[in-house]
Amino acid sequence: MPEQTLFQKIIWFSNQQSFNIDYFDLLLPRQTICSDPRFLNGHFYSAKCGRNIQYESGLELEFIRLLESASSVRFYVEQPVRIPYRRGKKKLTYTPDFGIYFHSGAFILAEIKPLHAMLEDRVQTKMEGLIEFCRQRGFGLLLTDGRHTLDRLKKIPLNRSLEKEILCALKQEPIRRKQYAELVEKCGASHQDILKIILKHDLYFTAFPFKLKSGKYNALFRQVFVEGIIP
Repeated sequence: MPEQTLFQKIIWFSNQQSFNIDYFDLLLPRQTICSDPRFLNGHFYSAKCGRNIQYESGLELEFIRLLESASSVRFYVEQPVRIPYRRGKKKLTYTPDFGIYFHSGAFILAEIKPLHAMLEDRVQTKMEGLIEFCRQRGFGLLLTDGRHTLDRLKKIPLNRSLEKEILCALKQEPIRRKQYAELVEKCGASHQDILKIILKHDLYFTAFPFKLKSGKYNALFRQVFVEGIIP
């Protein structure tokens, strides 16, 4: 079953705990969905949860349907908790997409993002806060697009021509969108080719505005999600 393969990708920390369902009796969404007309959003009635579940994207809706059919899932809640994290000197909070309680008594927090978004600096910074939050409480953690995790990018063949061009250009200055498009066309590359290179070389990446630069960033994110070293 699809959920069995995906749930095998859950990150469990050394202090993983089992919870009585009463622990989550008052667990309700901590914020309402964004109703931006540019994105698919709305409500899905969950027979499993006995109420409408909010979603903010097509990926979230697909993931809700998976949770609804997954025999191992007892219930789930969207926007379950606010997570503290740091961005430079700023103290901020963010709300992960789902909290999921399993029949086993285990509980996880899940973030639903397309693969390219997982490589963005701002997302990785939030995930470092989520790692610490889950580790301290004995929760599991899942970062997925609903079907895959970052492991999928590891299996993509490396476009060595694009890799050479990217690394050479980065010696001069950060790469912006126009230059990126020129390099992709020159090397006959795909969007996934650049994602593979970002992942391999731990590049700083933002999509809006587009920017690539060298350097080591978000070490905890890389340790957990890329190298598989669990603190």
